[in-house]
Amino acid sequence: MWASSAGAALTDEEKCQAAKLKAAGIHAKCVLNAQSKAVKKGVPADFKQCAAKVEQAFAKAGGSCAGTASEIIAANTANADETLTNLADGCMWE
Repeated sequence: MWASSAGAALTDEEKCQAAKLKAAGIHAKCVLNAQSKAVKKGVPADFKQCAAKVEQAFAKAGGSCAGTASEIIAANTANADETLTNLADGCMWE
């Protein structure tokens, strides 16, 4: 899906996709860390810092490829039942 020719220079779209995928991973890690801290402290998780990080990364990546920061934020935090869903394969964790 996001393959590039080996040894060839990346196009602007491929660079954009790579930056957005990296940002999605950073956001997912931030969300999991926030949930871990919340469990340890017995308080609700606060994802505001995570959203800010992914929004900044997406702004830096530019708009030459598909995907928005809001889609990543929603996919990583929107499960109302306190679960997370993996964007790649649909697996869900509690």
